[in-house]
Amino acid sequence: ARWHSGAGRQISVSMVAGNAVVSFTGTGVLLGAADTNHTVTALKAGPLPPRESIISENIGGNTLTLAVAPIKSATGILVVENGPGRGLGDAAISGGTTLTSLSGNFNAADVNMSIDGTNLQQGTTISSVTDSTHVVLSLPGTNSTAQKVSISSNDTTEAADPTTTNRVVFDGVYTLGSNTVTSAAANFQSSDIGLKIANPIAKLATTARITSIGGGGTTAVFNGPAAAKAVAANDTVMTTIGLPNSTAPLDGQYASGLATSLILNPALVDGARPCAALIPQGTTFAGIWENPGGKGFLVAKHKPVGVLDFTPYDLRFVDNPAIAQILYPSSVVAFAAYVTQRPTSPRTYEIVFPFLPVGVGVCDGTRSAAQYTFLGEAASNYLTLQGGAKPGSPAIRALNDLGTGSTSGAQTASVKGYDWDGQPSPYTTPTLAYTETSGPCTVVRPASLISFDCEPS
Repeated sequence: ARWHSGAGRQISVSMVAGNAVVSFTGTGVLLGAADTNHTVTALKAGPLPPRESIISENIGGNTLTLAVAPIKSATGILVVENGPGRGLGDAAISGGTTLTSLSGNFNAADVNMSIDGTNLQQGTTISSVTDSTHVVLSLPGTNSTAQKVSISSNDTTEAADPTTTNRVVFDGVYTLGSNTVTSAAANFQSSDIGLKIANPIAKLATTARITSIGGGGTTAVFNGPAAAKAVAANDTVMTTIGLPNSTAPLDGQYASGLATSLILNPALVDGARPCAALIPQGTTFAGIWENPGGKGFLVAKHKPVGVLDFTPYDLRFVDNPAIAQILYPSSVVAFAAYVTQRPTSPRTYEIVFPFLPVGVGVCDGTRSAAQYTFLGEAASNYLTLQGGAKPGSPAIRALNDLGTGSTSGAQTASVKGYDWDGQPSPYTTPTLAYTETSGPCTVVRPASLISFDCEPS
């Protein structure tokens, strides 16, 4: 599976209906040629049509040119995607492998990008660019006109130039008076340039943005005033990189379910049946999505005491960037999972629970059961117009594309438990207590059976 990806940069603009040239204010957000063909959306839906992207930018003149003119005059905020990918609404296929689009604005960066549409084969990529309106496809399509297609990154293009995601790291180091942050976990990439960066202890300016990266992805330089206070790695203070993009769920959206079946101890849980009766009781927790940098991140705002039931020291265990917090609030206990992204290619993800109280309050010597569910979409995604977001970025999670033709792929899921007991220091890595791995789930294309079950492996 792949999880939500990408980050946004916000810029104030003034748009006139029918005029593709848009005026903007502010500095450090737009990157000139590096933004070419990046998807752009309006923070408040209405003025932009679907499948909108940037054709060019005139930084000195404070203007940018869009692929399609706005449909309404307005002033507001545009969200610029930090990675490549866009939609086209005027594609034509001829001779099998030639695709024409007057709004395509094709360039060398499109080579090897995935391209998908009704009359294209699964796994089709762009083999070469003929000119700004014509490309050659890797697989023949069906001759047609007026096609809607999407261009998106894939494992090959991401390996060469990774697109980063709005994320939080807990190992950021700042030096008083310096404009450099060091983080081994952040894995800074060129797509981070222009993204907002924040740290509550270092007290960066609200306009601070990453201007360059170095140290093999371990350092980043930001603009504006230098850090007002030093921050050490062991301070466990979160550094937030980027803003949510257009496909990110809104904070507070239902994203996960955690169902448990436990034999509760009446000495610990009022009203529970006697332990000797061995009567299990079921509970379901609703998991709430919180974007990095959101007001609910690291705070259980639905819990009366207003904090999560683990200490900041426990977050030392979250040693990869966290692209989301999934909060499980209740009247008794509040805890959270962190969707973390490993710096691998292709990307892999871990769901990390620094504190998982599914076995709290149970009778000694009894078993427990837990089931985890993660949604693919959030309710807030209905706000996104069809074709109005960057292709290839799921709202929460989706299956990976299996590639060309009739293929199959198997995936397994692992659950690891760690023991914190008896650790001499809050900074010590916990001990691996157990690992459980599911059997392989095989996905077949073309599908022989449409269902929610796995195919026979």
